[in-house]
Amino acid sequence: MGGAAKRFEKVAVIGGGGYVGSVLVPRLLDEGYEVVVLDLFIYGEEPLAPVRSNPRLTVIKGDVRDQGTVRQAVHGCEAVILVRRADRPAAPAIEAALAAIGIESLGEVVTFATPAAEPEKDA
Repeated sequence: MGGAAKRFEKVAVIGGGGYVGSVLVPRLLDEGYEVVVLDLFIYGEEPLAPVRSNPRLTVIKGDVRDQGTVRQAVHGCEAVILVRRADRPAAPAIEAALAAIGIESLGEVVTFATPAAEPEKDA
């Protein structure tokens, strides 16, 4: 980003409704990208509230374990960004949906892994 020439127009951000997405998605929109966010929003939709009315933003509330939902989210996207907790593997539905659009491994997908919460220690 930051003034570099865009290589694509439409980006899917899987898991983009949380902490990382609240920073990443507005930045992508500011850079002129069309953005599709797929998230279950188990902690609420507030992180994307400031950009919710942006016409280049599509929000899909759904589960990444549902292959049909993932296919819907990545349809027409030229890039996929997967935001997930570091201690959770990518769902097989994501891999299958990406394979359907020609991405055969998550190695071709930018992955932002957020650290898992530290377990509480007994005092």
